[in-house]
Amino acid sequence: LTRHTHTIYTGHKNILINLLNAYKRKCSSSSSSLLNIADSNGNTAVHWSVANGHLKIVKWLVSKGASPWLKNKRGRCAFMTALSSSSTSSPRQCNQIEMIKYLHRLSKASGKDPISDVDMSGYTNLHICSWHGTIEAANYVLSVYGSNTARRRALLRADRKGHLAPHIAAARGHIDILKEMRKLSIDLIELRDSNGCTPWLFAAQRGQIKTLRWLWSCCKNDTKSRCRLLLSKDRWDQNALHLAAMHDCPRV
Repeated sequence: LTRHTHTIYTGHKNILINLLNAYKRKCSSSSSSLLNIADSNGNTAVHWSVANGHLKIVKWLVSKGASPWLKNKRGRCAFMTALSSSSTSSPRQCNQIEMIKYLHRLSKASGKDPISDVDMSGYTNLHICSWHGTIEAANYVLSVYGSNTARRRALLRADRKGHLAPHIAAARGHIDILKEMRKLSIDLIELRDSNGCTPWLFAAQRGQIKTLRWLWSCCKNDTKSRCRLLLSKDRWDQNALHLAAMHDCPRV
């Protein structure tokens, strides 16, 4: 795999075909077993093609027997990898949402559905979108759920550390994703993880000034809601000022 990693990065299908034929001449392995070889992080050729937006390469690999369902050492299949990849305007690279839709169609045709998958950290697909700020991917995942109730339930699933997707988005400063969550009537003011932390506290300990300002604006002129924000504490009685001081965020 290391010999054709650069080929996958750049999306040169013809070179990849020649490399595969060379491997087949040197060993007795089938095309599918060769294409499913993983690197030290558990990523296959499909993972790398997806991460770099090469939809044509992905389709060709799958047609030759490569599996899009193998998981890397982080417990992520190709679909989850696509959620974390940003859209790009490079001629050889597809739009991120095209890749996601293709992989999801492929999953439904194969009787598998990666929408509810979690990785080794307990991250759901919405956790991944919230971490990377991939708003189109988040909207697509949410659209798959049949009702707002199901969407809210998905957003409120915790990872292994007890963190929810809204907390991750707040910590990373992805306001666009928080706005979509708010449309589903998620209470971003009082929503707490297993440690009693709110998105406000997460944003404070990560120094996300714009996120704090946006959360503050969500309260409008509601004095009670703003007091709840300022006085909110985690289970160790630490408020936003405590967390900002602890994590060296002087601007907060």
